[in-house]
Amino acid sequence: MNLQSGTARLLPWLIDDRTHGPLFLTDRRAPDPRRRRRHLNAHAAQA
Repeated sequence: MNLQSGTARLLPWLIDDRTHGPLFLTDRRAPDPRRRRRHLNAHAAQA
């Protein structure tokens, strides 16, 4: 993660008194690692 100076100055305020849980929330799901593995294996088999 690359933070510019304005964001870096705000970060201590955002995480003040935080003891657990995610810092940033998103509605996007993480990609399925099994899907990527199948994709890489398919390309390796073609080589």
